[in-house]
Amino acid sequence: MMKNKKLPPAKILIAIGLLFMSATLIIQHYVSLPDTWLGALMGFSIGIMIVALVKKKVRPTG
Repeated sequence: MMKNKKLPPAKILIAIGLLFMSATLIIQHYVSLPDTWLGALMGFSIGIMIVALVKKKVRPTG
C-alpha cells in the first residue's frame, strides 16, 4: 500500500498562487478585465506565493 504523503502547506500555497495567476491570465485573454481587477487578482496571487515563501523559511520557536 502507498503511504499518504502530506504536502507541506508552503507547497500547497505556491500551487494555489500559480493556479490563481494562470487562471487570471486565461480569463483576461477571453474577457476584458479592468486594470483595477487585473491588478488586484495578480497582487492576490503574488501575495499568496510570498506568504508561502515566508512561511517556509520562518519557523516558530518553542
